[in-house]
Amino acid sequence: SGIAAEHVDISRDGQWATYISYPGAVLFRSKLDGSAKLQLNDPPEQAAMPRFSPDGNTIAYMARKPGERWRIKFVSFDGGDSQQMTSDDFEETEPSWSPDGRYLAFCRSATSKFPVDGPTVIYLFEVGSTTISRIPASGDRYYPRWSPDGRYIAATADDFHAIMLFDLVTHEWITLFKKHSKEPVFYNLSWPHDGQSIYFIDWSPETPGYYRVRLRDRQIEKVVALGGDVPTIKGTIGGWYGLYNDSLITLLNQGHGEIYALEWQAP
Repeated sequence: SGIAAEHVDISRDGQWATYISYPGAVLFRSKLDGSAKLQLNDPPEQAAMPRFSPDGNTIAYMARKPGERWRIKFVSFDGGDSQQMTSDDFEETEPSWSPDGRYLAFCRSATSKFPVDGPTVIYLFEVGSTTISRIPASGDRYYPRWSPDGRYIAATADDFHAIMLFDLVTHEWITLFKKHSKEPVFYNLSWPHDGQSIYFIDWSPETPGYYRVRLRDRQIEKVVALGGDVPTIKGTIGGWYGLYNDSLITLLNQGHGEIYALEWQAP
């Protein structure tokens, strides 16, 4: 209630939240009413996109220090030292747990070049064995999100112009929706609890809004329009939207501007 936070994730039992502060991008967890708050990392490390494991015991999150690449780390629900997921020299982003907690889907830069310049690839990290494997034909895919039933991984494709599903049974990609636009448009995918649709942001100039695409018939529905009437904040890694109990949550700017005068005495 009333906290400046983004990248909120709710534990499976609905009792706990993990999030990063705004500004500062410091990682916290607390009960939903704000009690039992615990800081889980320390500046100058920045955090982003924390995700509770299905059993609630571990939080996977993106971490970086100034001038360094994003890496994925694990930290205990009770705090303590964090553990880096891999030791490879690649950028790692967008962690997403499988519903059984055995795997973590994530994005990895195609090369070790820094700053990152080029497409990303989706990999699976097997928890416990520390092995990783590449999802077939997953180049230029981003925002991997595991479906609640574990059957699919949703992702954006074609330079953020399409939303696709990877079927973990058939190992095939399915195109749900594609839009022709000069600029990248689709960001930040989310699954509701029933797994029957995928929510996403469309930042195209002509139709900015938060939408969902239904899996059964691939129909698009607008949830809310975005733009000048919605004073959202560009946070740590851009605008952020999420779902809580299948309702839209985001970080809004409720401040106001003030005019100042400065008198400067020249040396």
